[in-house]
Amino acid sequence: MAYKNTVKDYSQMIGFLTRDKTTDVPGSMAHGLRTGLYDGGRAGYAGAGFGTDGGTISFGVKENNYLGKGLKLNTDFTINKQSLKGQVGFTDPNYKNSDKSVYFNLQTTEIDRLSDFGYKTNKNGFSLGTDFEYYRDLNLGLGTSTYYEEIEADSTASSRRKKSAGDYWDTFFKMNFDYDKRNQKFKPTKGFRSYYNIDLPL
Repeated sequence: MAYKNTVKDYSQMIGFLTRDKTTDVPGSMAHGLRTGLYDGGRAGYAGAGFGTDGGTISFGVKENNYLGKGLKLNTDFTINKQSLKGQVGFTDPNYKNSDKSVYFNLQTTEIDRLSDFGYKTNKNGFSLGTDFEYYRDLNLGLGTSTYYEEIEADSTASSRRKKSAGDYWDTFFKMNFDYDKRNQKFKPTKGFRSYYNIDLPL
């Protein structure tokens, strides 16, 4: 078992997660502590910080062989006094042995600033899609995402926030083209790569 994100040893402070990283956020009165754990194809992290907006906790897990089926799992959550953000994503890099990648993501975001700025938002949604080699060295991605958002504003909110208050459904169609002629992905010595991404509201 090996540990990632290692710059300073705090083995006396945190049991088996013996390698931690402290970070300062430029331009803010913030300081944090982050620890990472890596074991084979599975990686996890947890972090805590504090600053002018209060304390923040973050944690997540990444796995490249979920359930022993070659599935990729990615989770990420961040929580503080005014917001909660989280996502859970699954990717099958070779769906039914078709050489096509299929992904599905769930996302949620809640921001509560009623006491300070008079508004609160809650946004939940999902995205799904596929990526595959359409032609030699040309990969094509197709997907869609849908979100439901609630915006609440009271009498102390700004006029812009009051106008935007309400419930919204947003749906997008996503397409990306990835033309990769590099001789190798890591430190290529020749070739080029062109990537284009389009998000169209529906």
